[in-house]
Amino acid sequence: GDHAYNMGNGNDYHGDAYMQAFQDVLARCPWIPVIGNHESTMGEGKDKVDVSTEQRYLNQSWGVIYGQDGAAIETGTAQTTATTSLGHLLTRSSFYGPASHGAAPSRTSQWYSVDLGLIHFVMLDLDPGPPAVFAGDQAAWAAADLAAADANRANVPWIVVTSHFPLYTAAFYDDDAWNASAAWYNGDAAEYERGGDGTPWAETPHFEGCPKGTGGDNGNGTCATVKDVVEASITSLGALLDEHHVDIYAAGHVHSYSATWPIFAGVAAKKSLVDPHGTVHVVEGNGGVPGTHHPASVMPCTKPSPQEPPSPMDLFRMCGRGMNYGRLVTTNASALTYEHVDNSNGDITDSWSIVKTPS
Repeated sequence: GDHAYNMGNGNDYHGDAYMQAFQDVLARCPWIPVIGNHESTMGEGKDKVDVSTEQRYLNQSWGVIYGQDGAAIETGTAQTTATTSLGHLLTRSSFYGPASHGAAPSRTSQWYSVDLGLIHFVMLDLDPGPPAVFAGDQAAWAAADLAAADANRANVPWIVVTSHFPLYTAAFYDDDAWNASAAWYNGDAAEYERGGDGTPWAETPHFEGCPKGTGGDNGNGTCATVKDVVEASITSLGALLDEHHVDIYAAGHVHSYSATWPIFAGVAAKKSLVDPHGTVHVVEGNGGVPGTHHPASVMPCTKPSPQEPPSPMDLFRMCGRGMNYGRLVTTNASALTYEHVDNSNGDITDSWSIVKTPS
């Protein structure tokens, strides 16, 4: 998600520049985009617009309107409100491709799945709302798709679920983050480093709290917190990941890197990636976010000695920051490798493999 990071910036040239930069790659490689919060905003100073103008940007990569009416699709009268080449590319290609021909066709470009080589990818819209988008039709479809994928391991042995919003990230456990305002976390303002000078997030506040007495563990519940929306997602989607033995859940949104140990039922199943009984959650959220200049780095998330009581950070095996991207590599049903790659030089600064031994 957050593909061009507010396509309305620069008199709409931002979206054009994104496609021009990536057109050579996209002509040769599969592209399976998911929805981020920046696909539904217009950029700084452009959020207060009439509904018709907002809808244009909403459909740049959302495409919800395309494919939601089955009868219209069957009769060839379906329409999309996309008004740009990027909008039409994303909505139509997603719908006529994986959304129509997956193991469990979703018939909408809003969520879908596709097999690429030995990996089954499930693309979800986890916008926390309110109301939360992962419910109803999407949740029912995801359950059916994951059940079919889990039963098809002999042909496609790995399952990766992805969405823009994470279920687990080390940033949630920064001071005051857990009880911060969900509206701030979900929105546009929290995406920017406050000074724009590349100062690491650890040194600047990046979550804004609920007004005193309105949210958090001690509030009256009128202001939803980060904890509220994340725990709701863990309850709904996390249960499906457990039930269908999903190997990796990949997300973005938070502008840092973190990778967990295998998680099952909300706890670390084991601190090993060999025959894990759980899902590894990886956040690769800084492919090139504006304002990031500091060198890339990775480091352990926790102190080496055991902590009593156990820290939530014990769920994580590695954390990092800087501009990076992730790469999945597999050639068989025995090992799936994730590589955390530095944008500036191509160096692999973290690498880990899920290994499954023959039973």
